[in-house]
Amino acid sequence: MTRRGLGIGLIAAAVFQTAVLAFMLVNHQLDIKRGVEVVLESNMRDPRDLFRGHYTRLQLAISRLSHNETAIDTAIKEGPVYAVLEQGSPFWRASRITNRRLENGVFLEGRLTQVRSDGAKPTTVSIEFPFSRYYAQKRRALELERLNRNGRLGIILSVLPDGSAKIKGISVDGTLIADESLF
Repeated sequence: MTRRGLGIGLIAAAVFQTAVLAFMLVNHQLDIKRGVEVVLESNMRDPRDLFRGHYTRLQLAISRLSHNETAIDTAIKEGPVYAVLEQGSPFWRASRITNRRLENGVFLEGRLTQVRSDGAKPTTVSIEFPFSRYYAQKRRALELERLNRNGRLGIILSVLPDGSAKIKGISVDGTLIADESLF
């Protein structure tokens, strides 16, 4: 292979990689813009990941629910579940947990990790959602943990029609403190 051919190949590879990254970034931002904005109550703590750095672990209020606060389908089983959301003030809440995929409405897809029951019907469920971490620089992650102790922390999500969601931002007592949108 000639020097010129090698140079053209390297340039083509760099252009291709840049185009793929740009596509991923634009697609992520479009998802943030087109979804329904939902604010969920959350607690945070600041652990560390050896390879990825600092992040804030999101502990969503809708991750652990009891039948006293949410309708839980009696035939619920482990695996994919859907939390049907309804708007509250200031946070949205889960009104129902089901294994059946919904056709419309605002809902989040998660994975049921634990079901406790009194024999006939479920009493408590634990759900894991795919957005359980919010990565930030060390100083920012520690600041978010501190703010969490002093106020009511909200995770602003953009919920898409298929039940997936992207983190749009973070709020404390209704004030936006972190915005993930680029444009």
